[in-house]
Amino acid sequence: MSAPGARSRPTKALVGAAGEHYVMSQLLIRGYLAALTPTGAPDADLLVTDERGETFARVQVKTRSALYGRLKAWTMSPRHEELVDNRLFYALVDFEQQPTAIYVLPSAMVARVISTASRLYQSTPGPRVAQRKPNSFRQIEQSYGPDMPEFHDGWMEPYRDRFDLLVEPDSDPDAAHAATEQQTASV
Repeated sequence: MSAPGARSRPTKALVGAAGEHYVMSQLLIRGYLAALTPTGAPDADLLVTDERGETFARVQVKTRSALYGRLKAWTMSPRHEELVDNRLFYALVDFEQQPTAIYVLPSAMVARVISTASRLYQSTPGPRVAQRKPNSFRQIEQSYGPDMPEFHDGWMEPYRDRFDLLVEPDSDPDAAHAATEQQTASV
């Protein structure tokens, strides 16, 4: 039995739920209609629409916290390389940044980043092997090295708090990426 007032480290499931609720609260406070999906719903943690219910988006929330290492990345899987839909987005929550950061990325962008990183990893010799074996581990990082110049330091910043992407009409993720970077550069 733990001492009165002592807190244990939250489980990964609780950290994930905290991220989902945090994103939902940020959407609601900004005037979007948002609801959690039932536990186990495929490919979406939140359903989001504008105030009139005219534009709909599914959001998958990924949360990172120093409670589970100092890695500046969010864990993904190979299926996220194939999970692409104009109305599917990822909300990447970073509880380590103060204030907490939320990056809203189109699923096509996430798929492109993690598949590029995975191909690069597989083609690079490991410390004790010439050829790395395929694995089921994927991650999306805030900064990739010089081998991925498109995803340089700060590449995710244009997506910070971009909740408006959720209710925009279907768009090309490359055009959205370019427009988002241009908008940030002009600020």
